[in-house]
Amino acid sequence: MASDDSRENNPSVSVLLSALIFNLAINAIFITIFCIVRPKNKYLYSPKTELKNSKISPKRLPSTFFGWIPPLFRLHRNDLIKYCGPDGYLFLYYMKQNFFLFLTFSILSACILIPIDATGNNNQEGLNQLSISNVPPGSWRLWVHFALTFVFTVLVIIINFLGANRAIDVRQNYLNSEKYQSTVKSKTVLISSVPKSQTQQDIKENMTKYSPSGVEVYPIKHGDTLADNVEKRDKWKLKLESELTRLASSEEKNKIKASKGKKTKQVERSKIKDSPLGLIGPKVDLIDYSLERMVEENKEILKEKNNYPDQPQTNSAFVFFNNPSEAHKFVSSKTGTVLDSFKEYNPKYIEVDPNDMVWGNMNVDNKTRHIMKIVSIGASVTMILLWAIPTTFISSVANLSKLQTFSAFTWISSLPTVVKGILQGLIPAIVLVILTMIVPIILRIFIKLERNPKTSYVEYALIDRFFYFQVFNVFIIYLIAGSIIPSLKQFIDEPDTVLNTLSSNIPQNSVFYTTYVLLSGLSSSCGDILQLVGLIIRILVGSILTRTPRSILESQKPRAIGVGTLIPQVSLIFLLGLVFSTISPLMTVVSLIYFGMYFVVYRYNFVYVFAPESFSYGGKSSKKMLTHRWIALYCLQVVMLFILTINVPKNNKTQYGVRLGLSIVFIIISALCNIYMNLFMYPKIDFEKSVFSSRLEKLSFSNLFSKILKKKEEPLISDKTGDFEEVYKTGSTLLDDPDYKEKFIEPNYRDSGYTIVWAPASEETQVKAVYQEVNTRFEDVGEVTTEGTIFKENGKIQILVDEVPKQLN
Repeated sequence: MASDDSRENNPSVSVLLSALIFNLAINAIFITIFCIVRPKNKYLYSPKTELKNSKISPKRLPSTFFGWIPPLFRLHRNDLIKYCGPDGYLFLYYMKQNFFLFLTFSILSACILIPIDATGNNNQEGLNQLSISNVPPGSWRLWVHFALTFVFTVLVIIINFLGANRAIDVRQNYLNSEKYQSTVKSKTVLISSVPKSQTQQDIKENMTKYSPSGVEVYPIKHGDTLADNVEKRDKWKLKLESELTRLASSEEKNKIKASKGKKTKQVERSKIKDSPLGLIGPKVDLIDYSLERMVEENKEILKEKNNYPDQPQTNSAFVFFNNPSEAHKFVSSKTGTVLDSFKEYNPKYIEVDPNDMVWGNMNVDNKTRHIMKIVSIGASVTMILLWAIPTTFISSVANLSKLQTFSAFTWISSLPTVVKGILQGLIPAIVLVILTMIVPIILRIFIKLERNPKTSYVEYALIDRFFYFQVFNVFIIYLIAGSIIPSLKQFIDEPDTVLNTLSSNIPQNSVFYTTYVLLSGLSSSCGDILQLVGLIIRILVGSILTRTPRSILESQKPRAIGVGTLIPQVSLIFLLGLVFSTISPLMTVVSLIYFGMYFVVYRYNFVYVFAPESFSYGGKSSKKMLTHRWIALYCLQVVMLFILTINVPKNNKTQYGVRLGLSIVFIIISALCNIYMNLFMYPKIDFEKSVFSSRLEKLSFSNLFSKILKKKEEPLISDKTGDFEEVYKTGSTLLDDPDYKEKFIEPNYRDSGYTIVWAPASEETQVKAVYQEVNTRFEDVGEVTTEGTIFKENGKIQILVDEVPKQLN
């Protein structure tokens, strides 16, 4: 039995209890607030139920306290695809897999590992008594941990193959669906590094060598000339809409006051100073001045837009194929294995929509893009390495009680156990979470340096980059620092014991990681469903500011998903839970809580809150999630290899050899499965199956999983839930749009030069007179519309449409 001092110096129980009490309190408060305010804030908590398009709008939720929970679990698989899109559905599917995986881990841990560790008699106290630290080196009990590591490895490999097979099923359904093939992006490829000497006809002729049915080519021209005019015009448009809304709202409030016999105020038109910054100069009428500037800019746009054919050509062009199969075959061809002429058109981008383009990046040549990518990755790596400094400091705080062996830190021993628990458990976890929130902002800036032509690329690239940051800093650096700091004095005095001591100290870091996962699972999950910041902003903006119809509509739309941070965070928790599953079995229970809580939260947010078009990669994001699982599995195997093969008594090296050999076999098996998935399954997530040879189909045994699953599950296409494929075209340019070919023109040059100002409908004579005045002053380059707006009885503006009226810019 350890001494009282040992107990005092190991406040792991108080650390966990402090974190548990704090997080449970936050959880209860957030859930209570959410259940109370949810029914009254439908545009914040269930905006998708208010969409006018019933094909992609879920049913409204009951207004009772917990009425939102039962409908979540009545949704059919096709409903989830319908409301969440293929990527959202696959994300939820993997969350469900993670939940049941850790449920299995928790049961095995509770029945086998925790009793084994608790009776290990290695003089450990607190939570360390329930970890592998309490098992003496060389004990037969270590073989139980080793055996369960193998079991967990097999289970992860199985769910990865099941997950990959599901991704292929969803992805191929997406690519071959009628709705998807009705979009422009299904047949469009963006080619880069087009020689300036090649004309539109030259490109066509090169393409017909590969696509006998012919293609349409749309070279992209420079559009910088009109960028300034369009930006200035739109700025004054927003100012004019704001002023007209203020006048209409003020008159509406006067009408309400008059009906109640209250005194009204005369509504005056706003004035601004006529100067670039609006700080000096004579005051002028805002409406008059805005109209003058808008008419001036629109006339300049109309004059210049006809010169688009004469603008210099960029290095890029859109190639429109007759069918999606030809587009996929063209892009899937490896450079140097098809026609040499295709080398000059690399890189090639499949499934591009004109609405998803960064038009300013179209003239970047291949060489420059490669250089900028190296710069971007280099900057990211440098930041990741430098971030190890604050991470190490946080680790030292989490191991505060271990530092009291140094004379400078003897004061730590006088602190109460509860204070130590808060300082070592709660504070480091909170600080690490806050610091980690800054990282994606910086990484996005670095990724934009690459000058990729697709807007959605930034979030897609962030998925991996942010995940690797977290693996290096939150896992590797913290684990190493947390293992060194407790025994720093011993390393100085006895440097030959470094490896053995490190392998013994690694399990003791599980206390911090348990707290970290608990904080994410209880507090963060409820914070995500409550959207506290959004709620506060909504209350303040709604009560203080007058909002235009445009800004109101924007606030009512489903929320965009920060997929670049969402997936890495889930993947990190999966990694931590898996690595410590056999080291500290309690982590499996905490991870189960995390995935259970977040499965409910994300299911709710994806169905009722998130806009599927903001997470629209056609199911390709599944590769990122699967790859992160493989990395987590390798981390488990390497850490267990280190612990179980290093920490062996000198008189029993046979165990060392056997465990080392078996550990290497585990890693090789995992690597072979991973390689197989990369070679034979990932390509089916990237491209249509028609591009693959029959040999690839025979080598792939993913069809075996399909046959097994189809015996237990309904097919993906079902008449039970209606047309779930409608989501496949949401937010995309459609082929039945008569003007879809104009979308291949740089946006500034396809601007109509005719501006529609959106203002609230009003029956007040004074307001109508102002609207008429604006229409007259606009001449023939603009007008005011009040379409889709009304004033409610309380004087607030109500929007009756899902989108800004079509004729608006």
